[in-house]
Amino acid sequence: MHDPQSPSPVRPGQELPPAPPGLKRAAFGLLLLFVFGMFAMIAGPFLLDGWREHQILENGEDAIATIIVMRDTKDRANDNPIVAMTVEVQPDKGKAYRAQIVTPISIVDLQNYRVGNKVRVRFDPADRSKVALVGPIIDPATGALLGTPEPAAAPAPAAPAPAAPAPAAPAPDSEAQ
Repeated sequence: MHDPQSPSPVRPGQELPPAPPGLKRAAFGLLLLFVFGMFAMIAGPFLLDGWREHQILENGEDAIATIIVMRDTKDRANDNPIVAMTVEVQPDKGKAYRAQIVTPISIVDLQNYRVGNKVRVRFDPADRSKVALVGPIIDPATGALLGTPEPAAAPAPAAPAPAAPAPAAPAPDSEAQ
């Protein structure tokens, strides 16, 4: 049992002794570490992807690519659709290969990216699967996109179907008076 004569560590109304100064600093440091750690866990993947793309655009090798497949990921970045493209990259040296690009494209520029169009890309020569989109290839003389598939010729209109025979006129009623 508790001896009523022994001093209790804290009595009602009694002030607590001040915390050691190092303890406050350590608690504040742990709080900052937690906040920045959470930020890094949440924002890190997004920042890292942007940094990798920047590195490819700065240090990668130029190539021409043809858009094979293009789809909307249903994600948005600043109200611009994020699209996933499968492209066939044609490097200056080596064989053509396919790669995946996921990037936001402004709604205004979206018309320049169609299946079959040629685009300028840069790729990491050490890891050719890392490809970044530079932009569409536009013919300076005409201003037209290079590699744009020609629209399919409209089929000739079919000859009109023969007219159906007109219904026979009713025979005059011989019994009508």
